[in-house]
Parts: sequence; structure tokens; C-alpha cells
Amino acid sequence: MATMSPNAKPRLVLFVSVLLFILCLTQDGVCIAGECSRYPPLAMLGMGVMEFVVGNFSAGVAWFANPMLLLAWILILCALYRGGF
Repeated sequence: MATMSPNAKPRLVLFVSVLLFILCLTQDGVCIAGECSRYPPLAMLGMGVMEFVVGNFSAGVAWFANPMLLLAWILILCALYRGGF
């Protein structure tokens, strides 16, 4: 069995992660009891921080996973974070 180079595994994880994130942006953003949101997911991503600003702290805090994901991608690209690799 061939082994991966030290840089191949983090890059593969990064590629799959970005691909899945983009795929998620094509799906319905929120559906509750069969009723789906009328806003596109990309707009919901862009306006997510406003939930925190207007006082809906539970949704606002959850939105901060998006910038943390972006930071993780940047650190993997810069080879500054090795995590479980």
C-alpha cells in the first residue's frame, strides 16, 4: 500500500472540506416542520453575524463556526496546523 506524502493528507482534507462546504451552500438553509426558508443559503451565511448583533446570541454564536472554519483552512494551507495529521 502506498503512503501519502506529509503534505498530501492535510491538502486532501482541505479539498474535501471546501467541497462539502460549497455543496452545503446549494441546499436549503433552514427547514422547520416541512417549511423551508425563503432566503438563499449564501445570503444566510453573509447575514449570520447580524443574529449576534441584534441579540439572538444562540444563533449568533453558532455562526462563528464559519470564520473558525475559514481560519482552519488558512492554517492548513500555510502548514501551521498539523492537528491529527
